[in-house]
Amino acid sequence: MCEKNNFFVFLLFIFFGLTYNCQLDKVKKIESYYYPIEELKEGLVYEYRSVKDDSIAPFYWYHITSQKDDSTYLASNYYDHDFSNTQLSIEQILSDGVILKDYYWFDKLPNGKAIRQKATIRNKNIFPFNVNISKKGFLISELSFKAPSDSLLTTNLVRNRQYVQDTIFTYQGKSYDCVLFFVKELIEYDHKEDGFREYEASMIEFYARGIGLVYFQKKVEEEILLEYRLVDRFPMKKLEEIAREKVLK
Repeated sequence: MCEKNNFFVFLLFIFFGLTYNCQLDKVKKIESYYYPIEELKEGLVYEYRSVKDDSIAPFYWYHITSQKDDSTYLASNYYDHDFSNTQLSIEQILSDGVILKDYYWFDKLPNGKAIRQKATIRNKNIFPFNVNISKKGFLISELSFKAPSDSLLTTNLVRNRQYVQDTIFTYQGKSYDCVLFFVKELIEYDHKEDGFREYEASMIEFYARGIGLVYFQKKVEEEILLEYRLVDRFPMKKLEEIAREKVLK
């Protein structure tokens, strides 16, 4: 009788052990929370505005996808409040996530001419399509570039992105399922004459199903420096019209 009881206990131990391990390895698929690749074949502008100050001018990201050699790419151009294109990132969409292929920074020289500087990518992970809910690891992206207007300055940017939880966000009056990411950011400035300095920042990001990034907040030493939300999406033609109207005023 004692042996049967011991055997029964042993079976329970195996059962709960397997159940526990399965819970630890529970994977959530979040590919649908990244930018809608199929929808962006024609390109869309994402307009972001300050959460707390309506007087601050918006900024824009123009996203468009393309196919090359059986691979899918997402090109994203950043336009500031003056509608100047200052950044370009090119990402490759893989079966298990997104990696950064190229990154360019546009800088204006004293003569007003804008030149493009290509970054050196050391770690290329951008966004995972599968996350382990219990074992929350970091995705590391790292790049460095020299400022075209100052050849003595090298900037290094490191971001550790971690899935935290599911959440909800309201965009244009409709609630969307989202995934929340926590990001630790380190920026290093290395100047051959002025020396080395660095600062750390933390961010939270909301990615909505079928849309992509809808909200982000950035803090340095617990002080909120940036807090923006997505307010609209539209074709590039509309952004060109907005820019022309601003010039005419």
